[in-house]
Amino acid sequence: MHSIFAKAFAALEPGGYFEMQDGCLPFRCGDRSLDNTALLQWAELTLLGSEKLGRKWADPRGYKRIMEEVGFVDVREQRFKWPLGSWPRDPRLKELGMWVREDMMEILAAVKRVFTMGLGWGSEEFDVFLERAREDLRSRKVHGWTDM
Repeated sequence: MHSIFAKAFAALEPGGYFEMQDGCLPFRCGDRSLDNTALLQWAELTLLGSEKLGRKWADPRGYKRIMEEVGFVDVREQRFKWPLGSWPRDPRLKELGMWVREDMMEILAAVKRVFTMGLGWGSEEFDVFLERAREDLRSRKVHGWTDM
């Protein structure tokens, strides 16, 4: 991430702004409903597989420090909990969760290479696992979120 942030810093004129948004893995949960799910396993295995491929998954919790190291000043960090689905009661969070769930449906499949090349899984094995993770994501009984 250092090189990406350094390039962004170099491309900006004085007074320019740079904004980053990224979700953190693994997912979190306050009531253990995420425990022993394929969705949580997907997040943990994605971290492991990407590291085995030599492309460690970025950790947004370190972005502020990196931005300051490459020269950004007045760096402000805001953290949010984005629900992984429409399980929240709050109408605003319920809608946000619906959009996060739809994005995650695509993201779950997008890391197939991490599983097949990084972890040595077969393509069909991943596809079966992917369906289980998507079922967890659709379930209103799973109250997970991603830190943003």
